[in-house]
Amino acid sequence: MTVFRVDPATGLEEAEAARRLRSEGPNELRAAAPVPMWRKIVAQFQDPLIYLLLAAIAISLGAWVIEGAIGVPIDAVVIAAVVLLNAMLGFVQENAAENAVAALHR
Repeated sequence: MTVFRVDPATGLEEAEAARRLRSEGPNELRAAAPVPMWRKIVAQFQDPLIYLLLAAIAISLGAWVIEGAIGVPIDAVVIAAVVLLNAMLGFVQENAAENAVAALHR
């Protein structure tokens, strides 16, 4: 361990540890800048499969308008509900993971 100038059996000497603390700073991870909530929500929709489902909603709505159907476009509503539920679950899971990492950091 001559590269790090430390004896594996005894560790760093007090003076060397103090010098490294002054020159390198404390041994801790730097916190990243917090991501705004709106970016976390938008990130839930940035997936090719979500794009495909959004295209399916548009096609379903287009077909519903062209047919002149009466009532609610059930297919589009169901697909939109699935996309929104997926985004909500992803957002909740991401927040839970961030909270767990923050708790570990503390």
